[in-house]
Amino acid sequence: MSAQIFQINAFWDADAAAWVATSEDIPGLATEAESFDALQQKLR
Repeated sequence: MSAQIFQINAFWDADAAAWVATSEDIPGLATEAESFDALQQKLR
């Protein structure tokens, strides 16, 4: 089984004071976290 590769866009939203992740490759993906490490954990 081959691994799938998805592009995820992560950026700091200063107004929300949170890291945000979205992806056109994964419909409906929109999540946020207080730290980049926490965001990575949510995306696993």
